[in-house]
Amino acid sequence: MKAMETGAVVELANDTVLIAKDCIERFVADSGAAICNSEGEIYGTILVFRDITE
Repeated sequence: MKAMETGAVVELANDTVLIAKDCIERFVADSGAAICNSEGEIYGTILVFRDITE
């Protein structure tokens, strides 16, 4: 909601861990951003999960 309200990229929860099908834990950095049409109207969001497992 914050990304849609502000139109800015929003960093989400810290220390997020996803567990893969093979039970390996993956540490991720996650963020969200608004999706805009050609008129600049916000009509959705995109979530990005980046694997930061070392």
